[in-house]
Amino acid sequence: MTVDSETVHEEALWDAVRTEFTPEALRAYVEYMQGDKVGKFLGSSLVEGRKTFPIAKADGTADSMYAITYYCDSKHDAPFSIGMQKGEQYHQMMYVEGCPATGDTGTVAGPEKQFPDATGVTVDAGSGRVIAAAYEVKED
Repeated sequence: MTVDSETVHEEALWDAVRTEFTPEALRAYVEYMQGDKVGKFLGSSLVEGRKTFPIAKADGTADSMYAITYYCDSKHDAPFSIGMQKGEQYHQMMYVEGCPATGDTGTVAGPEKQFPDATGVTVDAGSGRVIAAAYEVKED
């Protein structure tokens, strides 16, 4: 029997996301899965309730994209939303009724030009728990 070391690495990273439930574990998983598509990491956080976490200024051009990969805790399943924040302005990017049934991560993305100079990501997890990592998607 042969073991594919790439599969083993992916599974180890995924296990870390599920068991550690930390922004660092999610970031390592995103970096591995997205590879060279990942540009600058902008910020990440574990959110219980509602929280806006700060993000770094994006480096991209008018064609660049913001991406936010998230994973919710199925033990604390609740509807949640994710959006970009700039001062008092808020742009909701997604709303879901709860954790994906398969326990997978999800990613929402949008063009930076839709909300230039965003300063934070707002996650409203209600009574749930969500980890989120924001990053730029590199242009082709």
